[in-house]
Amino acid sequence: MLYKNTNYFFAKNILTIESDFVYLGIMTRSEIIEKNKNLFWYTPENQKQNISDSLLVETIFNEGTLDDCRQLIDTLGGKHVAQVFFSAQGRQKSNYYPEIYHFFSLVLKKYA
Repeated sequence: MLYKNTNYFFAKNILTIESDFVYLGIMTRSEIIEKNKNLFWYTPENQKQNISDSLLVETIFNEGTLDDCRQLIDTLGGKHVAQVFFSAQGRQKSNYYPEIYHFFSLVLKKYA
């Protein structure tokens, strides 16, 4: 009986991991924008696909969920996201919430 429960738990986790992997594998930049279009409420619909990478990273990091951030990093690539994040100077840098900037600066320095 314990063996059955262990297999069920193991099988359930594998299915979850596989479904996440497949979903992340087909996610594109435009799909991320479409999924999070409520975060870009101030941008006209016909201009949403023209959002710059710096605005995309800033908005997803500040307002998105941790899963949204992970999907963004997987889609754009860790090195590119880190380059966009750390290239923010002056006012662009201060657009990030202080807690968010501190957290992602630690994460991106370590893993990207």
